[in-house]
Amino acid sequence: MLNSKIKLLRSQLAARHALFLCGMMVFLAACSPRFDWREVHNLEGHFAILFPAKPVSHSKEIHLGEQKFKMSMQAADVEAIYFAVAYVDVQSAGLAPEVVASEQDKVLAAMKLGMLNNIHGQWQAQLPAFVPKQVVMARGQLENGRKLLLFARFIQHQDQVVQVVMLGEEARMKPEIVEMFFTSFQLK
Repeated sequence: MLNSKIKLLRSQLAARHALFLCGMMVFLAACSPRFDWREVHNLEGHFAILFPAKPVSHSKEIHLGEQKFKMSMQAADVEAIYFAVAYVDVQSAGLAPEVVASEQDKVLAAMKLGMLNNIHGQWQAQLPAFVPKQVVMARGQLENGRKLLLFARFIQHQDQVVQVVMLGEEARMKPEIVEMFFTSFQLK
């Protein structure tokens, strides 16, 4: 009789243990990060940033203001949130050194306006407390009415103009993701 009670207790304990392990596996699977953060450097070595997925790289000729420039971009999309770093080397237009600074101002203004026009948005004067310094925020919407948030940082560095952008539906923008992406950006 004692042996049968011990066997019953062992089987109950084993069943509870298995149930606990299954529960923990479900819990851990539910909590596993969908964002696979990795440090990324641009090809020229001008910056480093953490992207939540492996970004794709793309370059193209664009018109900003009155000039034609080469714009390079690295971008990733995770859970319908778009992360990107785009940069324009103002010298790529073959400008005289004394004109570069004024052209950078024009390129910067054109980038800001282009981002707003893309989302039919407006810059926000009041920012949530979690928004890192030097980052601006715009609210906009898609043609289907979905509300968007755009977080961006615009930088003039040496001969480059850089935009760091995070764009997505308002409901998907989590403070910790915004903070991780923007605070990781480092100029070299």
